[in-house]
Amino acid sequence: MPQPEPVGTRITSRDLDGEEPWIDPGRPVDPAHLLRAADALNRSPRAVVARLEELGHRLSDGVALSPGAGPAEQG
Repeated sequence: MPQPEPVGTRITSRDLDGEEPWIDPGRPVDPAHLLRAADALNRSPRAVVARLEELGHRLSDGVALSPGAGPAEQG
């Protein structure tokens, strides 16, 4: 698994500050966290998802990024 760099560290931090507490790698990432991270880091939600996946995290079941780059539930 790749080692987190500063952006990866911020993305995996629950408070997006690069410090503990961390999001749980064994649980799906909350879509709200994705949007907060994208906003805080000035990145697209798609880029945040890609980085989290590189770090071994996954999205919640039933959540996917639409072509518009926002999380959307599939139904």
